Amino acid sequence: MARIRCGTPAPGQSFWPAPPRWTRVREPSLALGCLFGSLVTTGLALVLGACWLLLALRLQVHFSAWSFWQSVLAVLLSAVVHELLHGVVFPGGPFGPLVEYGSKCMLYFWATYDGEMRVRRRVFVKIMPVVMLTLLPLAWMLWTREAPLWLVSVAFLNLVGAGVDVVSIVPLVTQASAGGFVRDKGHESWWRPV
Repeated sequence: MARIRCGTPAPGQSFWPAPPRWTRVREPSLALGCLFGSLVTTGLALVLGACWLLLALRLQVHFSAWSFWQSVLAVLLSAVVHELLHGVVFPGGPFGPLVEYGSKCMLYFWATYDGEMRVRRRVFVKIMPVVMLTLLPLAWMLWTREAPLWLVSVAFLNLVGAGVDVVSIVPLVTQASAGGFVRDKGHESWWRPV
């Protein structure tokens, strides 16, 4: 059964990587990763926002006081849903024994898996919330030609919030073999070949 905790993720008590079997993925520090990730995904969100505004002339956008409060609630809930979407593609599913969810001061939420997984699966784990909470809603809005404010808010703020997820894919795929395994120790990622 998955664990729930308050505070930061546990540093991987059961994992002690030893070279040469395990190699650390050279990643930026957590603070630098958050900053760079936020800048990159904010830039992407601005580009998508500009495209959306150009298409807004064709879309029916609904604004009201009620839609504002729907947006606030949807954005707050989307942080939890974002982490659950990571968990959906963890080995063993979202409620497996190696899965842990948490929150620090209700300011940010996290999901972690205390086991190894294939590099390809890790990439899928990282990108799943962006696909489900940003790309699919944007495609749906373009297809239906309607853009509820709450859905626009979730799509764009999820992309900005997924900055660390998106940016952390690059060091992983450039340094680890696709068929290899990856595992975390705190905020460090380690990989090994098959």
